[in-house]
Amino acid sequence: GTYVFCMQLSADCGRRSQWSDESAPVQFDAPVAFGQAPAGAQLVVQAATLTSVTFTWPKLVPPAVVSQPGSRRTARPALECRIDVCRCLADSTVELQTSALVEQDDKDGRGAPTEASVFNLLPATEYMAELSARFQRLGTRRWQSAGLTSSFVTPSEQDLPKPRRVR
Repeated sequence: GTYVFCMQLSADCGRRSQWSDESAPVQFDAPVAFGQAPAGAQLVVQAATLTSVTFTWPKLVPPAVVSQPGSRRTARPALECRIDVCRCLADSTVELQTSALVEQDDKDGRGAPTEASVFNLLPATEYMAELSARFQRLGTRRWQSAGLTSSFVTPSEQDLPKPRRVR
């Protein structure tokens, strides 16, 4: 879309400047969505302890967009992912338990995040998790389902291996 901007300065005391003149029209080439996860992709859950799990998923690849108005160079915008974990209740409803946000770190060179850990879950409890993604610092910043979900049950005390005493 093409946008025109104006600016106004605001002081701590509440005074405001007059609005600036309109900018020249600026065209933004930002995608609204990036599509679904690759075929066969899964949200894998691994129990770390009685009350924590680690999720892994394949790298989500956003479409390339024009990096600057008038430029022919394209770049892939950074992604951030969110895991929503809901507890499954006895009446077949779900209750949001927690969410984890994972941002892309360009410094490590790995690109989009592919792993998150969630803590403070209840042992021996059924949960449902969903992965969502959005563009980092770009576009409307609305969360979009990545199409990856998983149901799991956290381990109980009986599921853990008993420590053995060595003589």
